[in-house]
Amino acid sequence: MEKAINNPTAANVDTFMYINKAMFDRAQNFANMFAYQAKFKTALNPSFSEPTTQAGIDAFYSRLYASQQLSFQWLEHRTGIFFFFTSECPYCNLQYQQLQYFLDDFPAYKKHVYYVSMDGKPLPGMTGVKIYKNTGQAKFFKLVETPALVLAAPPKTFIVISQGEAITAVIKKQLLLAASHYNLLPQNVENAINPYARGQLGTSQMNAAANAKMTTPKEIRGYLHNGIMNRLNNWHKGS
Repeated sequence: MEKAINNPTAANVDTFMYINKAMFDRAQNFANMFAYQAKFKTALNPSFSEPTTQAGIDAFYSRLYASQQLSFQWLEHRTGIFFFFTSECPYCNLQYQQLQYFLDDFPAYKKHVYYVSMDGKPLPGMTGVKIYKNTGQAKFFKLVETPALVLAAPPKTFIVISQGEAITAVIKKQLLLAASHYNLLPQNVENAINPYARGQLGTSQMNAAANAKMTTPKEIRGYLHNGIMNRLNNWHKGS
């Protein structure tokens, strides 16, 4: 390339163009084989995690939404929420409204929400709920500001899911993320809300691969193939 630019004779430019075409041809050959393997190699086919047709995508997200609703329905009978607030905090009042929207969707949670006031006073318009005065709970949870929401999974699991105002959608997202991370859901429900994990190698498998001292591409390819296929074949056993 440098020679063709510095001395652009017909021969030098021809040579550059042939080499350039060869590199593009090699890239295209790679892309062709990549596409083939992704379509016809089970372990490498991304459609096992997410469909590619519009109808399939619609069904995928419809099922994912239904699974998320099932997760909330399972959690609302087994976990609780601490809502920390200060009576004169305008953001706390906004958070209270968003929390009520969430509780409208999952009413069983209403029996498991604990309203903790930092100053012992209710928010404007807060009626029909029991208010607890903070007596060290905020310090125990290491809260730095209000409003704050803490997911409680007795007897020992407490997870701060938000500090500062969080809209209903964020409450739902954070709650599911926390429940998944702390293994609070049954395996079949966990699998249903994390469909992208199907065929995904976990950290333990990656660490095992690193410790196996494999030295050849064939060994590495075989290990990864077997691990992915094992995840794919056994996924349904948890659902």
